[in-house]
Amino acid sequence: MAKPRLFNDDDLAAFHGALDEIRTPGAYSPGRWNVSALNRQPDVVGGSFPDRIILRDISLRTIEQMPGVLRSEEERLSFLRKLVAAGVPEVNTSGFLRRRTLDEMKAEVEAVKEISEACQLVYLGPVTEEDFALTAKAGYDYVQLMSSYLGAATPVLSPPTYHRMWHEREWRTLRFPKSPQEQIDRSVRLTRTALDHGLKVSAGMNLVSYASERYIQDYCGAVSEAGAQEIALLDSSSSLGPEAYAHIVRMGLAAAGKSRIAVHAHDMFGLAVASNVAAAKAGAVVLEVAVNGYVIG
Repeated sequence: MAKPRLFNDDDLAAFHGALDEIRTPGAYSPGRWNVSALNRQPDVVGGSFPDRIILRDISLRTIEQMPGVLRSEEERLSFLRKLVAAGVPEVNTSGFLRRRTLDEMKAEVEAVKEISEACQLVYLGPVTEEDFALTAKAGYDYVQLMSSYLGAATPVLSPPTYHRMWHEREWRTLRFPKSPQEQIDRSVRLTRTALDHGLKVSAGMNLVSYASERYIQDYCGAVSEAGAQEIALLDSSSSLGPEAYAHIVRMGLAAAGKSRIAVHAHDMFGLAVASNVAAAKAGAVVLEVAVNGYVIG
């Protein structure tokens, strides 16, 4: 025997009609959850979204960072094709720390471009002239530079340190920037090298939570003037709350001239989505995201 209904269809229609009368226009669409109109009010939420937000997928790169996880080239290309077919406009596939071959890089470019010529491919961490030449020869669109000034602790974050240790070579002979200005000068030089090879530049500042406001302003201004199309503010230590992320985005935009701002938030405190939303409302137009949810390290 069917249980009696508390409300019949006429009751439900009346309730829906009553709610329609008191809802703020735009707060509800049929089949979706009703939300407060205050969520979209710029003076309440501290800004409004840009006309277009670009989600740059970095899943393949973060998979490479997982201990003990190895994907075949066939699996990588299959996943890459599915990302592009889903409409992802930009993809960061890997970085020079992984030392992929020219043929592997070309295969990735071909896999993407045969589905979408508009999809932009980004490669991480070029340092040498050979790195830039290889990226251009493979057909990539962008390089993303990595800049981190940690004073005397800078070797801890530098891939060449670990490369030398792995090969039982002395890392202490490596030369690292001795001042924030030297680090900025290095990024300017690398930006110009990339442009000379016909590549677009995302000038990345990693561990941005360690950077002073003055350094952020000086860095953004310098790489923008050098011609970087984008400045990426990366918080790989999950140290910025949403309000702080919005603050440095506004600061970067004020100093960056025509360069767009990208952000890269980690999720160790469960704030990555909120930080991305806050950054976008502050003017960031590129959000780096991953479908695999890797948040450790």
